[in-house]
Amino acid sequence: MPVILQHRARSGEEKRSGLNAIPHVGGIPGVKLGIHRSGSLLRSEEFLVREDCLEVLHRLPNPDKRFEASRTDLLDLGLKAKCDEFVSVHFPGLRTDGYAHHIRCLYTQTTLADEDFIVGKFPGDVDIVVACGFGGEGFKFGPAIGEFVTELLLEEAKPTVPAAVHRFRVARALSERS
Repeated sequence: MPVILQHRARSGEEKRSGLNAIPHVGGIPGVKLGIHRSGSLLRSEEFLVREDCLEVLHRLPNPDKRFEASRTDLLDLGLKAKCDEFVSVHFPGLRTDGYAHHIRCLYTQTTLADEDFIVGKFPGDVDIVVACGFGGEGFKFGPAIGEFVTELLLEEAKPTVPAAVHRFRVARALSERS
C-alpha cells in the first residue's frame, strides 16, 4: 500500500506537522488525506491534558491553541483548503470538488521529546520486544514496524534498516523517565 508523507521540518522548538495520502482506504474509492497536528485541540474529562503539556503548547504547529471541550466532525474548511492545495500541487489529476467522507482522527500525543517511536528489545529481558509511542501516526508505518519487530524477534544479524536499532531503542524512554 503506497503512502505519501510530506513532513514540514521543525521550526525551532515547534513540533513537526505534515500531510499524508493513502489510496483506497476501507472500501471508499479515492484517496484518504490527513493533516497531522493541524486541527483544534481538545480538553475535557474524556480528553485529558497534563498540566506540564500546557507549558509547551507554543511548540505545536496548530494555528489555534485554544481548547474545545467536545469533538466535532464538521468539515473544517481551512484544513480542506490545505488538502486541496496539496492535491493540486502533487496530484493534479485528482478532483477536489467534493469528498466522500470526513472525520477527525483523534490520538494522544505521548511520544518522547524527540518524537521517534519506541521499538526494540526490552533491556534486561531480550525475549520482550516493545513497539509503542506512535503518537497517532503509527498506522502509516505499520508494515515497516512489523518487519522491524519481526527482525528483532528472529534476531536477524543485520536488520533492513540498521540505524533503526539505535534510533528507536527502548532505553531512550527509560532514561527520559528517570
